Amino acid sequence: MIVGFLLFGYFSDTFLSILNLRIFHTDVPKSLQDFYSSGKYRETRSYTRERIHLHYVSSAFQIVIILILILGGGFALIDDFAKSLWGSETGHSIAFLVILFVGFDVLSIPFQWYSTFSIEERYGFNNTSPSTFIVDKLKAYVISVVIVGGLFWLLSTIYFSNPAYFWLLAWAIATFFSLLTTMFYSNVIVPLFNKQTQLEAGELRDKIEQFAGITGFVLKNIFVINGSKRSTKTNAYFTGIGPQKRIVLYDTLIEQHSTDEIVAILAHEIGHYRKKHVLTGFILSNVLMLGVLYLFNIVLIMPDFALALGMQPTLHASLFVFAMLFSPISMIISIVSNMISRRHEFAADKFAADHGVGLALGEALKKLSVDNLSNLTPHRLYVFVNYSHPPVLERLKRLF
Repeated sequence: MIVGFLLFGYFSDTFLSILNLRIFHTDVPKSLQDFYSSGKYRETRSYTRERIHLHYVSSAFQIVIILILILGGGFALIDDFAKSLWGSETGHSIAFLVILFVGFDVLSIPFQWYSTFSIEERYGFNNTSPSTFIVDKLKAYVISVVIVGGLFWLLSTIYFSNPAYFWLLAWAIATFFSLLTTMFYSNVIVPLFNKQTQLEAGELRDKIEQFAGITGFVLKNIFVINGSKRSTKTNAYFTGIGPQKRIVLYDTLIEQHSTDEIVAILAHEIGHYRKKHVLTGFILSNVLMLGVLYLFNIVLIMPDFALALGMQPTLHASLFVFAMLFSPISMIISIVSNMISRRHEFAADKFAADHGVGLALGEALKKLSVDNLSNLTPHRLYVFVNYSHPPVLERLKRLF
């Protein structure tokens, strides 16, 4: 069953990617002909192909490794080694999960390296130095081990002390942690990787604050992040809730877009807040988490799943098996979540248009698609399954 689910996930993803490659148009769409030269459009198609081909290879490699470990009893060997490192039940679980996480990520480093220093470099996106790449990896490992390890220690302590209500108590902790992450991620975690500074006084800040005031959006925290340290790609995002909410602009966005376009992009982000998309997303994700933990609780009381991998029934064995078995359900949840997200994106675009910046937003979307070499004509089925944002051509049709 486990092997079947893994293969289903890989081949369904591969099938969708092939559809996406086959639907490429040879001509630039009319609405973007003023922004795309024929050469630039060919570059976009080539970039998309290379990204998808790399995804094929890396996914196949990962599946092969997992199958070898399953069929060859490798997970049982890793489990025994983890137990020898840390004998307690909780320590055993943490050691096993850390070995798997770091091990699989280390095996994926050649693909990540090729993506960054070959594909992204060739298309003019990469600003990451090898030293930055390595330091980022080490920081990510430390943060993951500390935060995820600490969270798992707390959850395992609850499980061993009160297994009957584990899934409910785990849900309460996960919800609280999700709230903390929403509020403080940009304040605490992001500065470990990037520098954030308050947007300086001037025309751009004045226009942003003026627009925020018109829409009733109380905003004091407008930050610029040095995204150019790693990539030339542009972005902006809204994060936090309550007094911790902030808008973050990539320095590349400021360099490549006019003031009116940036205000329009932020109008879209403010639209998410005013339409309560952030709150809706938080509630929905935590309701889903409750259902996921309930299903996980069922796997916990069925030791045959762990035994199928040659492992003794333990909390981490059940968690690992559940992660693999959950993939089809995860795909369904992702599809529904993406559908809601795309509706929210259209609604945020409409909010911007209703407040007089629709034309500027359209111009910004066109520039963003060119600057980031976005796929202009993805297959509808691929969009349905994988896209959290509507394709740019669909957004432009709604705006105009």
